[in-house]
Amino acid sequence: MQQRAINHQPTPFGALLKQWREHRSLSQLDLALTSQVSQRHISFLESGRAQPSQEMVLQLATGLDMTLRHQNLMLSSAGFAPIHTETDLSAPEMASICRAIEFILRQQEPYPAIATGTCSGPTKEPLDCSINQVHVENRSSGPHPQPLSQRARGARKDFKVPLPGRGI
Repeated sequence: MQQRAINHQPTPFGALLKQWREHRSLSQLDLALTSQVSQRHISFLESGRAQPSQEMVLQLATGLDMTLRHQNLMLSSAGFAPIHTETDLSAPEMASICRAIEFILRQQEPYPAIATGTCSGPTKEPLDCSINQVHVENRSSGPHPQPLSQRARGARKDFKVPLPGRGI
């Protein structure tokens, strides 16, 4: 009996999983221990030799501490529909969140304060999170000739408001 070599190509999910694992500086074994999955199965998922279930995608995403937005991207890359909804900050149901951010900024007056929220991913593509950017300043920030993004880059001291890793 002659054995044939099977050439498995990495799937979009496998490539994304590997990208996230490397971004978090985790070995396959580290991710396996964190996610309670075998290291061999993670290797098979990354190489395309195995296909994940929806539960497995969510279990690995939790082990990688991914935001809900990135969990949706991971689900999509594995062929599943996104399960987490996304709400714009300007939506009426987000009014209490906006008031809380404004309250925190007002408490910093008379000192200037800027609240910014960003999304972290291994690369800008395909995980571009520019729509997740939140930039708010208090009145003490005052009028400036430069746009907020340029001033924030050159700032000597930053005030950071920690937001949950899974988003608002």
